[in-house]
Amino acid sequence: MSITEAEFLREFGPAVEYGEAVLFVGSGLSSGAGLDGWADLLDPLLEQIGVTAHPTGSPNAQSDAGSRLYVPDLPLAAEYFVRRAPGGHDRLHEAIRAHITRDVSPTESQRLLMQLPVPEVWTTNYDRLLEQAAVDDPKVVVSETELRDVVEPGRKRIIKMHGGVTADGSDWQVRPIITRTDFERYDQEHPLYADRLRATFLTRPMLFVGFGFQDPNVEVLLRLARTIDASPQQHFAIMRRPAGELEVRQHELRAEDLSNSGVQIVEVSNHSEVTGILRRLVRRTKAPRLFVTGSDPNEDEANFNAMAQRVGDMLSRPMRDHRNLKIVSLAGPAALQTSFGVATVLRPEGNYQAERFEFHFRHKSGDRGGAPPHDERVGSLIFSPLRLQDLRTSLIDGSRAMLVIGGGARTMEEVRLAQQKAVPVLPFAHAGGTALEIWEEMSGAPEDGSIAHEYPETFARLADQELTVALAACEQLILRALGV
Repeated sequence: MSITEAEFLREFGPAVEYGEAVLFVGSGLSSGAGLDGWADLLDPLLEQIGVTAHPTGSPNAQSDAGSRLYVPDLPLAAEYFVRRAPGGHDRLHEAIRAHITRDVSPTESQRLLMQLPVPEVWTTNYDRLLEQAAVDDPKVVVSETELRDVVEPGRKRIIKMHGGVTADGSDWQVRPIITRTDFERYDQEHPLYADRLRATFLTRPMLFVGFGFQDPNVEVLLRLARTIDASPQQHFAIMRRPAGELEVRQHELRAEDLSNSGVQIVEVSNHSEVTGILRRLVRRTKAPRLFVTGSDPNEDEANFNAMAQRVGDMLSRPMRDHRNLKIVSLAGPAALQTSFGVATVLRPEGNYQAERFEFHFRHKSGDRGGAPPHDERVGSLIFSPLRLQDLRTSLIDGSRAMLVIGGGARTMEEVRLAQQKAVPVLPFAHAGGTALEIWEEMSGAPEDGSIAHEYPETFARLADQELTVALAACEQLILRALGV
């Protein structure tokens, strides 16, 4: 049984945001960086003993594959090689080391994963791409001795449970787990890894990514799921749905196996979709900041200001309920009036805090940076030395969502920048202008995983002529987009 991307983000996002979640990364992400999969890596070696890792007729099968014994169990095929070929272990290990230390760069998916605020990243991979993708200085754990080290608060750990090379790639720090014997003896020969992983599975929500059911390392996941009848934690796995009829049946049975043990499957049709999901997960874990933009598109300032303040009245409820939620802007007309509307409600209740309303301006020597006079004393004025485009980019990229109220050409530029940065855009189409134009565009071709795609009926009500109806829809979608 699979779940939608929206359900996954809603359920797993908070665990990541609060530092409770753990990642488990497989080799599927490394293949996108230019490293061969298991079968392609092993096949040239297996040819020497008359074995192939590719079924006859598969795209990667060599012309002589029909005369070689096809062994679909890759760890077993590796076992045959080390037992039949002279110097088998050393030759196999050296071939793997030479391949994974090639001059390749991390994929965007790997970089996105390493941006997530998680304390641990478990991986069955031998390569160093996750370390290279890290934005901080993670502690790399390759041996059980290192696993015993005291955890440094705030420092992420990459736990390489199947071995890994030295920092310069010249040798193995811990030799790889690759043959059938290696896998069968793993729990006995590496008890600390096995016990720690089992404890993590029981106590922390986990995301499995980079695995397919044909990946020999997926048995780690399946073994965890089967040996623990029902994990008290909810786990997730992003996996590609195969095309063939038999493969689909096998996929569905294994997905059901995982689901029964608390691992929900998020299905994708191709690996490129994984990047989009991870990009939106990273966005979901940023600080809950709503970027507000827009202006009067109809030259009717009084009516526009009254409507924008009604939007602020609506926003006062999520602002009251979620004390870490902020409104940020470049102090345009829509943002000012909306903030005034929120403050009008929150002040009498004692819930108003100036730092939760950020108005950003470019700093100019000798003046206040061009800040317009405020009709009311609301929020915090923040002056920046950045150029306007850089300031826009920084604020929009640092927000979880954008609310568009009316607007013209400048607002459209900000919307396009948000779309480039995968920031969810909520067009309050009732106000007309750019908001209506973007709403029509999004309604006509809703992107998978977008607010318009996941909640089409509510999204449609953003353009309702009745203001109260449009405001109610806007409130629901803001909460969904922010994940609060």
